[in-house]
Amino acid sequence: MAEQIAEVDPSMRRIHLPPGRWSALRIKGESDMAEKSWQLRQKDRLVGTLTLEEIDMFWSDCRFEPAPAWDDLRPLFAVSRDAWVRGDEEAALAADAAIQDEALILVPDGGGDPITDFLLRIDGETARFRH
Repeated sequence: MAEQIAEVDPSMRRIHLPPGRWSALRIKGESDMAEKSWQLRQKDRLVGTLTLEEIDMFWSDCRFEPAPAWDDLRPLFAVSRDAWVRGDEEAALAADAAIQDEALILVPDGGGDPITDFLLRIDGETARFRH
C-alpha cells in the first residue's frame, strides 16, 4: 500500500485527522512560512496590527499591537468583552454592532484583498477574528 501524504496550506497550524487515516503528513512550506499579519484600519487611520499566532477552527488568534488610533476604539471592545463575560447576550450583540458601525477593515500586510466583513475580539495584547 502506498504511503499517503497530505499537503496542507502553510497558514494552517493545526490539523486533526482520524487515527490511521494518513500514514504520513507533510506540511508543505512549513519551514518557509512567513509571518502573516493585517493592519486594522478605520478609513486612513491605523488602529493596530494583528499578527497571526494560531488558527483555532473558525478563529484566527493573533498578537495585537495598538497604534495611537486604538485609544478611541478601546472602550467599544471593552464593553463587548465585558458583556460576553457576564453572559449578557443582548448587551454583547449591541456592543458588537457598535464595533461594526465603526467600518473597520483588515488589510493584509503582504498584499491581497482587504477583509471588510469580520467579527473581531481584542483584549490587551491578544486579538482574534473570524470572517
